[in-house]
Amino acid sequence: MGGKSTYIRTVALCQLLGQLGSFLPATSASLPILAGIYTRMGSNDDLARGLSTFMVELWNAGF
Repeated sequence: MGGKSTYIRTVALCQLLGQLGSFLPATSASLPILAGIYTRMGSNDDLARGLSTFMVELWNAGF
């Protein structure tokens, strides 16, 4: 599996903090200003079908 969902959430949170002008847990950062940050959280993995949380989120999003 490997923590893909956790990584994506962390990147989104850092982007949000950067746009707010808040502290980022980094030595330096160069982030673009985005018009929106879209999220969908709440999916759970489906280990019985061999699907990670990341794959379930992609499936639910229609990819």
